[in-house]
Amino acid sequence: MTAPNNLIFLTNDVFKTATITHYSEDVLYPAENVQTEPVDEVYRTTGVSIEEYLSYDCGSAKAIDTIAIIGHNLTTASNNVVIQACDDA
Repeated sequence: MTAPNNLIFLTNDVFKTATITHYSEDVLYPAENVQTEPVDEVYRTTGVSIEEYLSYDCGSAKAIDTIAIIGHNLTTASNNVVIQACDDA
């Protein structure tokens, strides 16, 4: 069985209860699917745009030492991944 393309963050459950905002989502594949394990539910945007993003609000500052993006369809020719953080909830 082939694993579905799903963005997942590998951390100590920091993002599982976070509030997610996004630029767009396909209603059949909502952004909240990135919070599931095992990686069996897919998140998809409605298009390809430089404005696409996922934002996680954890409610307070959290320590994170690893982020991994698994099962994606990003390519070096067309995508930039920017990871930003702040500690002001």
